Amino acid sequence: MFQSASVATFFDYVAALPRAGGLPRYDSFDLMAQYQSAPYIVVLDVLRNPDQFRVRFSGTKVVEMFDHETTGQVMDDVDTGAWKFKLIDVYHQATRDRLPQWTIADVVLDTPRTKRLFSYERLIIPLAEDDHQILHVAALIQRHEYGTAKGGFDHKSLSI
Repeated sequence: MFQSASVATFFDYVAALPRAGGLPRYDSFDLMAQYQSAPYIVVLDVLRNPDQFRVRFSGTKVVEMFDHETTGQVMDDVDTGAWKFKLIDVYHQATRDRLPQWTIADVVLDTPRTKRLFSYERLIIPLAEDDHQILHVAALIQRHEYGTAKGGFDHKSLSI
């Protein structure tokens, strides 16, 4: 199902991590253990009241893809194109259902410098604490040629 080897490798990495409440443990998730993929990874803090996500870490390739640094920003304030709120809903689904989520989306971004058209494949992994709470999610985002997503957007829930 995965379109890129880096997404499959990321899935295999998190599937092998120690578990808490059936999910990979946040304290076992190590960006340096996957240094080749780190430029494509984002780590989000799960905020409550209101339910939002703040970018804790955004890899350099993700910054290049979206043409701006997002570290420290709340996802509601990040321009991810026309599918923005559907993409954010998938983060909510990952934390609510306690399941990894896979998406592929076509993106059109109008930035001050240029109009960008691309597709990206994203694998979201909810990460659990010792008490089984999900306070963080990690995602690997791999860029593809525009038009890769059939119908502009595709989504699947996965199990580990």
